Amino acid sequence: MDDEETFDDESEEYDDMTDKFADVMGERQASRHEKLQGKNKRALARFLGKGARAVQAGVVPSYYGGLLIWALKRVIEAEGWEIIKTLGYHTSQPIFIDVQTDYQKNENLLQDGQMLLKKGELRLIVTVSCAGATSNSVLVEGDKANEQSVKDFTEAIEKYAVEHNFYRGKRIEFSGMLALLDVEPRLWDSIVLDDEIKDEICATQWISCANAHGWKSMASRRGEVSCWPGSPALARPSFAVRLCLRQMVSPASPPTPIY
Repeated sequence: MDDEETFDDESEEYDDMTDKFADVMGERQASRHEKLQGKNKRALARFLGKGARAVQAGVVPSYYGGLLIWALKRVIEAEGWEIIKTLGYHTSQPIFIDVQTDYQKNENLLQDGQMLLKKGELRLIVTVSCAGATSNSVLVEGDKANEQSVKDFTEAIEKYAVEHNFYRGKRIEFSGMLALLDVEPRLWDSIVLDDEIKDEICATQWISCANAHGWKSMASRRGEVSCWPGSPALARPSFAVRLCLRQMVSPASPPTPIY
């Protein structure tokens, strides 16, 4: 495709894109998306061309944003996609952040921007928006003729995130986002607490943020988060128990609640 190809801003094909985004994102988000990517409109059109387009979105809770963009990078590498260019989305330049993917490992990943991907004759635009307070997303866009490829790519990201969740089995902390704690575990019996509080912790065995963020429904839907065996799933701990859980390092038994 000729990089100097011109693009008619008023074309019917481009005007129809807002409706397509609305079907996936909702009207308000679609309108905001069109406004944010306006600065890249010509570059995106030259890359993908005119005509009908297919759009697919992958959305996760805010605390899984790092996992989502990590999975995106892994899928790009595994499937052999070439990153032609990375553009800004919310800002004029793309934003990269260091994501902790293991106790002693960080990766620099795209948190906010638009990537132009190419593999053979296939071309995709991937919009990454993972700095949100409530939810984070990747929006995949391609030619209408490649609709199945757009869907497969998006689903591959979601599947990789679930199957290779780097938080699974790790000691974690939640303070608005998930962080891996590189600390020595403490045995449950070594923690000095009143027997009554210990009994309540064993009975509920769930961090208060599980209630706040609806992890029970996510667990039943995806299976990546689950309660400790034998626990009443979302019984809310008392303030004393929540305070103790917040201060304690993950004990060797019972285990971390992400499997």
